[in-house]
Parts: sequence; C-alpha cells; structure tokens
Amino acid sequence: MPVSIAHAASRDGSRSGHGLFVFAWDSWRFIIGGVKRPQTIFRTTRGSLTIGDTPRIVGTFSSAPETFPHNGELAADVIELRVDHMPEGSNWLGCAKALQARGVPVIVTIRMKAEGGNWTRPETERLPLIEEALEHVAAVDIELKSKLAGRVAQAARRRKKACIVSFHDFEKTPGRGRLERIVEQAQSVGSVIKISTKVRTGEDSRALAGLLLGRWRKPLCVIGMGAAGTHTRVSFPLFGSCLTYAFLEKSAAPGQLSAARLREIFRELLPNYRIRQ
Repeated sequence: MPVSIAHAASRDGSRSGHGLFVFAWDSWRFIIGGVKRPQTIFRTTRGSLTIGDTPRIVGTFSSAPETFPHNGELAADVIELRVDHMPEGSNWLGCAKALQARGVPVIVTIRMKAEGGNWTRPETERLPLIEEALEHVAAVDIELKSKLAGRVAQAARRRKKACIVSFHDFEKTPGRGRLERIVEQAQSVGSVIKISTKVRTGEDSRALAGLLLGRWRKPLCVIGMGAAGTHTRVSFPLFGSCLTYAFLEKSAAPGQLSAARLREIFRELLPNYRIRQ
C-alpha cells in the first residue's frame, strides 16, 4: 500500500510542497534492504544500542527535568541533552547519569552560537564540560568547524564513546560536491556524521538525499531544516539516515517534529521498528 511521507509529517503541523516522497513498502525494501550500512555503538551502564543498522529517534531535552517517564513511555531511542539551552547550575549531569543507568543512551550537546546554539563563552570553558560528559554518557556532539573537534573525538575514542561531528547551514543547502567534501572531512574525525542544512527547494532535498547513496565509512545522519525540510525527518531515515531528531518538550530546530509523532509514523511505516526498551 503506498505511503505518503509528506502527508504523514503534515499531521504534526507542517507540510512541504517540495520533494514529496511517496513510495510502496515493497519498493522501499528493494531499494534499501540489501544495503550494508556502517555502524557504531552507543553504550550505557546496562548495555548498548547499535547505531546505523536501523533508524533511531533522538528525543531532545532543552531543560534538565527532575523526573523522566518510564522507558516504555519515553518516545525516543536516544536522549539528547541540549546543555547550551540550560541555565547555569542545571543538574544536566545528574539527568544524564540517571538515564544512562536506565539503559537509555544520552548525547550531550553544547552547541556554539555560530551554529545555532546558545554557547557564547570561550572554547576553553566548553572543553572541560564535554570531557566531563564523556565520562558518563554514550556520545557527545561537536561541530566540524570547531577547533575542539579533533580533541573531542580523540577523548571520545579513549573512553570508547561516540563522537557526533556535525555540520549546520541555516541559510542554504550547499551543492552536492561541497556536501560530499564535508562528509569526507567529518568522517575522518568522528564516529557519526551529522549534516543539517536549510531546505528551500526540491533540488535542496535531492542534494541531501544523494548523500545517503554514498558508501561512507561512518554512520551518516542527514536532516533538512525548515518547513520545506520537515519530510526529511521521516523519509531520510528510511533511506539510510542513522538518526532523526525530535523534540520532547519544545522544538530545538526549524521543522522539528515531536518524538511521539515520529514514533507513531515509524511504527506505521516500519513493521519491525521498536523503541529501545
């Protein structure tokens, strides 16, 4: 039965006229089923979660809640703590430890202002926070453009943790050649690559989708930002994007869907999909 990805996404409040992905389940299996994707591991105190073999929902918290829903009610496979959005003194590390102890992998992100975050203090102050996070969480996110990228990736490897190296462009989607060079550079640094750009046209969507046809050495996450890119948060994971980000409280990026809505869509489109328990 044909499934409209754009229509599925539109029920969350936004719909794009660009690059509508409509396809049959059997066609999807034919296109994707035999492709072997690179993988990495997100570790917790109770086990591990493989990244790259099946799409995973990352639910974002922009605050440090005192309590969390039970695992079965937490509409995400992985939790991202956006520490740069949290006031100084927040117990983000305590939250991270509690989630990891429950078997829920945590990504800590302290995003710098130049790439859409709230961090404006010196990099020399950001590095110790990231290194502290690496002692307790499954992964950290660092911008490819940051001078800290190499050091953070090395620190993650020493601790057998994952390092997401991310690239953002909030104004446009670069051309296919430029995007491929960015991925090539990022995969030489981190263990997961994240590309997130502003989508305005169908050509932008196609340029991003083309990255998922590449034979990369590291798991790749590709996201189109903005209303015209909302469908990519549903369709791209089906074409091999290893992660898709969603909000648990309030949207942290343009075009972001709720984790609960994404879980509902994935369960509808992917019969074998299960949230990590």
